[in-house]
Amino acid sequence: MKLFEQVNDRIFYNRKIILQVLNFEIADACWVNPEGGIRAVTTTHIADVIDNPVEFGTTDKAVLDAYNEFGEKFPVEGLGRDKIVYAILKRGWMRIRYQRSDGHFDVEMWDLNEKIKEFLCEWAFKFIENDSRNKTRRVVITVDKIKTVEQYTLQDLITGVFINNAELESLVGYYLIPLSRDENFLSMLPVHRMRNSINAAIQKIESKLGGGNV
Repeated sequence: MKLFEQVNDRIFYNRKIILQVLNFEIADACWVNPEGGIRAVTTTHIADVIDNPVEFGTTDKAVLDAYNEFGEKFPVEGLGRDKIVYAILKRGWMRIRYQRSDGHFDVEMWDLNEKIKEFLCEWAFKFIENDSRNKTRRVVITVDKIKTVEQYTLQDLITGVFINNAELESLVGYYLIPLSRDENFLSMLPVHRMRNSINAAIQKIESKLGGGNV
């Protein structure tokens, strides 16, 4: 099993190692930023943006202008909210929300590219690992760029659709980076913490194998 590979200034890690050390909060809702930072949402996605718009690449004025444009007040989830969230998703973010009414997940992003697919695979894997009964939960994925809505199960996201079992040991250049609820998306601390966890796991495996990236 190859543990990692460096290509120029970028390191690709074995997916199994990523899944082994990945430990984010299992929550009903979360934001995922373009770098893979994942943080639980306490109340609503728009409330997080209103609390600290700079984290999401916007400003207090832009948020206020969007609400004023439609004559709405904070934190109403109307057209103003939709405009703000849409702009954030267009910058590469993803939002996830569990709908307790019928037990499915809503996932919305701008583009379902390879990076987003990897993030979804890792997210789904940890939810199933947390409770195997989650395998059959529906996931409704909305891709705003091409205006499509597709349905999967959590199990689909880790087998067959985005990745198959033969690829589980492949090297990946993207991975989720857990944040606690009080950590800022702009902070580098979660990034360093995740890298340290990955490196520690690699060293442990190498020591068992007698050293070397095999």
